[in-house]
Order: sequence, then C-alpha cells, then structure tokens
Amino acid sequence: MDEQQRTLLVLDIGSSSVRAALYDGRAQPIFGASISREHSLDYSEPGAATADARTLRGLIETCIDDLLTHPHAGAITAVCAAAFADSLVGLDERGTPITPVYTYADTRSAGVLGDLQGRFDAEAVHQRTGCVLHPAHRPAKLTWLRQINPALFKQVAEWVDFPAYLYRAWLGEAHSSFSLSAWSGLLDRHHLTWDKPLLDAR
Repeated sequence: MDEQQRTLLVLDIGSSSVRAALYDGRAQPIFGASISREHSLDYSEPGAATADARTLRGLIETCIDDLLTHPHAGAITAVCAAAFADSLVGLDERGTPITPVYTYADTRSAGVLGDLQGRFDAEAVHQRTGCVLHPAHRPAKLTWLRQINPALFKQVAEWVDFPAYLYRAWLGEAHSSFSLSAWSGLLDRHHLTWDKPLLDAR
C-alpha cells in the first residue's frame, strides 16, 4: 500500500465539540469524511469547567462509528488525536471514571496556590517542570481535590488525562503523551518522568 492509499483517522477533542475525520497518506483531508458533535463544559459553579467522561467518550465513539461507514475507512492504518490542553479525571481500579473531567479552564484550585508556594520553591518547580504553579495545572488541582473530598480522593486508583482514559477504555492501558504530560505541571522535563517532590507532597 503506497502513501496515497493509506488512511489516517484523526480525532479532535475540544471544549465545545468533538470531531473525527479521515486524511490520506499525504495528510490531506478526504472529501466527505468528517463528523462532529457539539458538547458543552459544565460551568455551573463559579470557576468550574468540567465534563462527564463517559458522555464525552460516547460522543467520540459515535463520531467514529459514523465515520467508519465511509468508503475510505477500510484503509485506516493509523489513528491520531488532539485534545484540550491538560485535563484530569480520577479512575477506580476497574478504570471507571469516578470524578468529572477537570479541564485546564477549571480555576477552583486557585485557593491552594498560597499553600503550594509556601511549601515549594516556585522557581525551582518552574525550572524542573516548565510550568508555574497555577490553577490550570495538576499540582494545584490534586491538592485542592484532596482537601475538598478526601474520601473520594482515596477511592481514586489512577489520575489520568482524558485521552489516557480513552486509551485505557479502548486498549486496556492508560498512556499519556509527553506533550500533554508537559502541560500537567508534574512532568520533570529534564528526566521525562513525573516530578517526585510534587507527587510526594501531602
């Protein structure tokens, strides 16, 4: 099969819609091969910006199912995806979401920044992770979530980004890309591992 005959399935997971599309081996869009579904984040609480993981997954799967009826779908050789910056969802031991998907736009963890800045050298954290201490990133979100609902926090077996949840649901294991991990504020960019001082913080 030459490059022109190859088909790529591309997923675009945004904060207001999800889309699935087919591209040829030269990364050109295939005519009539794009499906989208609108959705909205939950902004019902001040500072909140969350989504329901299973509902969002269902929309994506519907887009994929609809797209698989396209004549070029039989030649899919690769799948790639883009998703809304960083996100965080708690899974139980079976991989079932037991928290909402907290997006980068959720700012309710702003109240714990003073605590984090008092416990960590903010500049050292910035140098290790490439991220400042900020409500968009996971150190603040995880600290806040532990404080507001410690019982639920203890039930979470694994915290992952939303694409990693999809990866686990579809393929059995949760894997996160370096690009999304770099957004998290928890990736040690020098060693490409999770930052131990931040992970060990309680």
